Amino acid sequence: MQASTFARTTLSGLPVRATQRGYVSYALVSTNGYGNALFITHPDGNMSVYAHLDRFKGKVADYILQKHYEQKSFELSLEFSPEQFPISQGDTLGYVGNTGGSAGPHLHFEIRDSSNRSAQPAEV
Repeated sequence: MQASTFARTTLSGLPVRATQRGYVSYALVSTNGYGNALFITHPDGNMSVYAHLDRFKGKVADYILQKHYEQKSFELSLEFSPEQFPISQGDTLGYVGNTGGSAGPHLHFEIRDSSNRSAQPAEV
């Protein structure tokens, strides 16, 4: 299932919250595609994707900044273990933005199944 919230530029900077508990399994920082994105793996095996974020929040944000300096690169693709960045339902993950291949501030949200395929609403 994919959903994008396109609206006024006043959405830029609004907090993006986790739909359910899990852990940050993957982070992406790119000048194209999803831009700044977090992938949260949930106990049921599904994954939620939050893309085009303006910025990340919390410990994962600090870690990503550290990796920028270590790798001397803007573009990052990082994988994490379940213990590194646990997430509770409702935690703020980042903020609505306009990063990557985006035409305006919005949140690109997906739910993927355990095979990393976009889940259909009836399957979720």
